[in-house]
Amino acid sequence: MVRRAWLAVFAFSGGAAVCAAIIVAGNRPKPETTAPLIGLGGLPLCKGTDDRLPVPFWTADIDAKGNLSAEPPQKDGQVVYFDFTASNSQAECASASDDKLYSFPKPTNPADNLGGGLAVNLRGNVQFHNGYCTFKGFYMNNDVQGMHQGWVETYFAPLDRYDLIKSNRFCTQNVTG
Repeated sequence: MVRRAWLAVFAFSGGAAVCAAIIVAGNRPKPETTAPLIGLGGLPLCKGTDDRLPVPFWTADIDAKGNLSAEPPQKDGQVVYFDFTASNSQAECASASDDKLYSFPKPTNPADNLGGGLAVNLRGNVQFHNGYCTFKGFYMNNDVQGMHQGWVETYFAPLDRYDLIKSNRFCTQNVTG
């Protein structure tokens, strides 16, 4: 029989007490790690056999006119993880309340903001630091019906990341960058 021994030493401050113990174990297999790998926002990473819904990651740059460089995923009811930054002059978040509605255009033709496009509206999950507004966290997309002067709107409501994690219904893809 194979035996393994571990020596555990405990010392207390001031050296007042020292305790040593030898632990002898039989031929036991090593326990397997069951902790899930963590992805964006604390959600587990998706696996090939996962029944959970994958949460896409979205980021965009904002140009000098305040236009987004990319459209976010827009399925009604879809959970999306946002991570993008705008200057305070573009988003005005420095003294805004938590329920302020932010709107960022993604024009069809960036040279002409009057020609229509997508208006991305969102609330919450914003932090102000050193003159910039960082939008980072989980949002749920809600379609907005209709079109106004060539603009289609979409709205993203903030989600509590801890509620999402506890639900065990979502996972994230491995994103590096």
